[in-house]
Amino acid sequence: MICSVTVEPSTEKIMKISYTILLILITALCVFGQKAPAKKKAPGKIPAKKLVTCEQMLEKVTDKMTDDSYTQSKGSLVIRNGNSGFNVQLFKKDGITLLTFDVIENGRKTCLDKNPEIIFLFTDGTKKNQSGFSKFNCNGVTGVGVDTDDILKDKMVETIRITTAKGYVQADFTPLQAKVLFAEINCLLLSDVK
Repeated sequence: MICSVTVEPSTEKIMKISYTILLILITALCVFGQKAPAKKKAPGKIPAKKLVTCEQMLEKVTDKMTDDSYTQSKGSLVIRNGNSGFNVQLFKKDGITLLTFDVIENGRKTCLDKNPEIIFLFTDGTKKNQSGFSKFNCNGVTGVGVDTDDILKDKMVETIRITTAKGYVQADFTPLQAKVLFAEINCLLLSDVK
């Protein structure tokens, strides 16, 4: 759940169903709606010495079949230690911000148990443990909600570890990747982008 709010059981069930549907929609759009990246520029790579605006990091996408629209980070951050790691992308729809992960283990998408544990280690040494919201799947897809009170908007990530059906996948961010994720989170949370 994105924020701590006391809700009636029926409302909580509706919210869980809504989150599940939203995650499935986003996963489908990521898988089937991707454009091939340009050869000169890898997705998520931003020149270190160049100032970048929120408009340059984010894009608004409209599903041509449903006319549903959402905002997402342009490209995904590719975080790897060897041939394991994550593709990380942010989405915002109807005021809900999601940080999604495609988990790669030994060069392939891996199986994740229901609501896998995600551990964020920040550059100041503090940690945050959070359950991802996803059902058991072998597509390696999970995500977490991010809100305006979240520590992710105040601190830069050094390492992320996500539990898998067989263990865990852990990957370290470069300083530039940490800055890009930090900036994208703040752009989505603090902007009036819906």
